[in-house]
Amino acid sequence: MLLIHISSDRLQAFLTWEGALDLAQISAELQTEGVKYGMDEATIHATLQEGADQGSVCIATGLKPITREPARVQLNIKQNQTSGAFDEDTQRMDFRERGGVHSVQLGDAIGTWFPGTDGTPGKGVDGMVINPPAPATSDQSRGQNVHAKAGENGSLNLFAEIDGVVRVGPSGDVYVTDLFEVESDVDLGCGNIDVSGSVHIHGTIRSGFRVHAGQDIDVDEAIEHANVTAGKSLGVGSGILASNDNLIQAEEQIRAKFTQNAILRSGGDVILEVDTNSTIEAARSILAKEGSGHLRGGNYVAGESLIVKELGSTQGVETRVRLGMEPQQLRELAKLQKDIKAAQAQAKKLERQRGVQSARRVGRSMTREQAGGIRRAMKAQRDLRKVTDLLEQKQRDFKTSTFKDGLPVLRVEKTIHSGVNIQMGSAHLFIDHTRPGGTFHLDPNTGEITSS
Repeated sequence: MLLIHISSDRLQAFLTWEGALDLAQISAELQTEGVKYGMDEATIHATLQEGADQGSVCIATGLKPITREPARVQLNIKQNQTSGAFDEDTQRMDFRERGGVHSVQLGDAIGTWFPGTDGTPGKGVDGMVINPPAPATSDQSRGQNVHAKAGENGSLNLFAEIDGVVRVGPSGDVYVTDLFEVESDVDLGCGNIDVSGSVHIHGTIRSGFRVHAGQDIDVDEAIEHANVTAGKSLGVGSGILASNDNLIQAEEQIRAKFTQNAILRSGGDVILEVDTNSTIEAARSILAKEGSGHLRGGNYVAGESLIVKELGSTQGVETRVRLGMEPQQLRELAKLQKDIKAAQAQAKKLERQRGVQSARRVGRSMTREQAGGIRRAMKAQRDLRKVTDLLEQKQRDFKTSTFKDGLPVLRVEKTIHSGVNIQMGSAHLFIDHTRPGGTFHLDPNTGEITSS
C-alpha cells in the first residue's frame, strides 16, 4: 500500500507506505495527487535505498508566503495601564495610580509612524500560488489633531496639534482628543486621571481617587470622597459626598444636585439644590433656586450673592453665611492675620532678649560683642515693626474694600431658620428665630445688615 497525503496548508506532501516500494509507484502516485513543486528527491532515493517495509516521510515542501507587515506607530508614551505606583511616603503600592492616560500639549512629540512592508506570495506543493495571509493587526495611521514631519526611511514623526489625550482608535489610528471619556466609574479599573483637556465620566468617581482636568469635567452620576479639580466647569449629575480630606474645585462653575460634608471652591458660581454641612466658596454667587433649594448647617462664602429658597436648619444648627469678599481674599486675610501674630510674637521675643542683655551689663561696661548683639536686635525689631505695619495696613485695606453697587445680597425666598449667622464685611446679623425669608443687604449709611 502506498499513499500520498498533502497538508491542509498545501506546503507539505507526505509519503506513507506498507510493503515494497519502487520509484515508478511513487512517481505515479505523485502525479495522481497533483504534487508538482518542491519534491525532495534525496529523501525519496534515501527511502528507497533503506528498503523499509513501512513508514512515513515528507517528500515535498512548498514555499511559505511571507505575511505583510502593517504600518505601525511606535508611541513615545505608555498606553498600557500599570499595576500601580510605589508611594515613597507610605512605602506601599498605590494601585490608584494606573498610568493608563497620557496627556500631551500642543507640539509634543507623540511617536513615529513606520510604513508597512509588502507580503510575498508562496507556492504550494501542487504548484499553485499561496497568497500571504492578512496581518494580525490593522494598519495604524495618524488621525485627528496629529501632524507629521518626514523622518528616516519613509517614517513620519508625529506631533500633537492640540492639548489633549493620546488615544488609539479601533481602526488603529492614533489621534489626540481634548475629551477623555471614561465609560464607567473612576476606580481601580482606570485609576486616577490627570489630563489637560476635558473629561466625561459616565459613572461615579469612587472614594479615594483623584481627577484633574485642564478644562471641563462632567460626571453622569456622583462623586464619593474624591479630590476633583476642573480648569473650567464641573458638572455632577447626582451629588457630591465628601469629607474634610477632600477638595472639589473648579475655576468657572460647579453644578450638582446635592452636596454633603464637602469642601467646594469655585472661581465663579456654585449651583445646587440641597446642601448639608458643607463648606462652599464661590467667587461670584451660590445659587440654590431649584428643587427644595435648601442649605443647612454649612459654611457658605460668596463674593457677590447667595440666593436660596430655604436657609438654615429646623433644629437650629448654626449655618454661617459670609458675603462681599472673595474666598481667596478671605484666605489671604487669614494668612495675614497669622503672619501678624507671628511677627508680634517675634517682636516680644526680641524685646525679652534685649531686656536680658541690658540686665547683664548693669554695673559694668559692654564688650564689643555684646554691643553688636544689642544693635542687631534693635535693627531686627525696627525691620519687624515695618513688616507688621505693612501687614496691618493690608489687613485694613481688605476689611474696608468697597463692594460693587447693590452687592452683596442674600435672598431667601421662603424661610430662614434660627441659628443662621450672616456676615457682610465687618457687619454681623444673627437670626435667633425662624422667620419668613427676605432680601438682606449691607446698608452703606449705617454699615449694618438690613432686610426687606
